[in-house]
Amino acid sequence: MSSENADAVSGQGEPVWDVVVVGAGPAGASAAYAAAVAGRRVLLLEKAELPRYKTCGGGIIGPSRDALPPGFELPLKDRVHAVTFSMNGRLTRTRRSRRMLFGLINRPEFDASLVEHAEKAGAVLRTGATVSRVEQHGPAVPDRRTVAVVLADGETVLARAVVGADGSASRIGAHVGVRMDQVDLGLEAEIPVPATVAEDWAGRVLIDWGPMPGSYGWVFPKGDVLTVGVISARGEGAATKRYLEDFIARLGLAGFEPAVSSGHLTRCRADDSPLSRGRVLVCGDAAGLLEPWTREGISFALRSGR
Repeated sequence: MSSENADAVSGQGEPVWDVVVVGAGPAGASAAYAAAVAGRRVLLLEKAELPRYKTCGGGIIGPSRDALPPGFELPLKDRVHAVTFSMNGRLTRTRRSRRMLFGLINRPEFDASLVEHAEKAGAVLRTGATVSRVEQHGPAVPDRRTVAVVLADGETVLARAVVGADGSASRIGAHVGVRMDQVDLGLEAEIPVPATVAEDWAGRVLIDWGPMPGSYGWVFPKGDVLTVGVISARGEGAATKRYLEDFIARLGLAGFEPAVSSGHLTRCRADDSPLSRGRVLVCGDAAGLLEPWTREGISFALRSGR
């Protein structure tokens, strides 16, 4: 961070950014890009080093594609032309289309590319920066037009506006007062498979309605890796884990060692939940913006960030 990218507060000597964005996922990168293109001085804070893994199926639907920056090339791992539906492994049906239904990406690559576009537009990226809280009043805030972003190491960053895009367990969302109406547990495995198995899945995804209310499983092919996961309401952790194990076994994939196994809570906002408080706004998962049945969130992240 340099004074060339921000002006100084009179008598404080601290740089003030027009916009500080917390979180460099699709929502944060889109917000940083949009603000930078509009000519604002933008600082994008990310606690991890990029690229970093994110538990996500990685499906790119039409609204996601349409919300991408001009000239953005989607790093597609597969193009889906068929969907197989089943109900807990039974009543299997497959529907095919000559047109591509949606695309599949790996999130580390996709997210890093979005951040690169934000940087090219003029946003400044700072990784390894964990935000502990934001303050809109108090001694750290020079005036009512400024927000103080306090990092875990005690450093304070000043901004005219703050955008919280720091995920479903958002500290910025807690400051805004975001309220969640639905919380679900997703479990996922990235399973490398031989070429013969990968060929069987190429261009086709599986959606399996599960044994618990609101649950379903999926297989998303990405070249020589299958993203396999399940989701259900939080509070059914043991049953959700069994569902994933049974699902993988039923697919004949139990003999392959996952490269990554992960879990993630998805949170869907209440209808009357706020999206801002003063000069602080939230978007994407931090705002609880996702489709409540499929829990698709990338399109909401890209659009709300923008």
